[in-house]
Amino acid sequence: MTIGTNEANIARVYDYVLGGKDNLAADRAVGDAIMAKAPHVRMLAWENRRFLIRSVRHLVGRRRVHQFLDIGCGLPTQENVHEVAQALAPQAKVVYVDNDPVVIAHGRALLSTDPGTAMVRADLGDPELILRRAAETLDFDRPIALMMIAILHFFPDDTGVHAIVRRLVDALPSGSYLVISHVEHQPRLENIVRRDYAVPGTRPVFRDGEQLTAFLAGTTVVEKVRSINQILPDAPGGPGPFPHHDDDPLAPIPLLGGIGRKP
Repeated sequence: MTIGTNEANIARVYDYVLGGKDNLAADRAVGDAIMAKAPHVRMLAWENRRFLIRSVRHLVGRRRVHQFLDIGCGLPTQENVHEVAQALAPQAKVVYVDNDPVVIAHGRALLSTDPGTAMVRADLGDPELILRRAAETLDFDRPIALMMIAILHFFPDDTGVHAIVRRLVDALPSGSYLVISHVEHQPRLENIVRRDYAVPGTRPVFRDGEQLTAFLAGTTVVEKVRSINQILPDAPGGPGPFPHHDDDPLAPIPLLGGIGRKP
């Protein structure tokens, strides 16, 4: 397998924006172009990671969920899902899913000694493959948290993404959870990303709160869609390693999230 180094890669761009080291010149060029016009993009990446960490801590510590299916996981960074979950429940199991060979290579190296985790190469557009492979590690008779963090905005409505999410939720047992985050529709940010986010194979779409709530169909909404930094602000375990975006940690930001529980 050959992994190209001359084109920007979405996982590596995100790693760079987070402050990671697993990125190349092409990735940094795209990241710099975006942040030059929208400096708050790095803050959004930090807040997105904090939301992931809080959600996992809440689900393990308060909801007693010990299984996670993380789709579109991206490159390993600080406090990955299995690290957060297993710190509270060592028996926790996590299946990571991504379609990016860069992510798969890094992830499999990281997880090679952890029998409670697995890295699956699959695309969100193939939910049957995802479910089949996830069942090799996870017990589908016990609650599972489906994590869809900052992935749905890469799937326009015409890809059938709503039906795909519903298929995944339908396969989960009662008591499972769906956790989502998504860039909010804001014209200025949308224009910047469409003009400067020149990453091959991506077609970002922006949705408002009502449109994002539609993805929670089939669940009982336990955390309504709103700015992600306002969701579970007091989750157990603290805020994680990423800084708050300003002096008011609850000020709304253009990144929405929500959590639903399958009845």
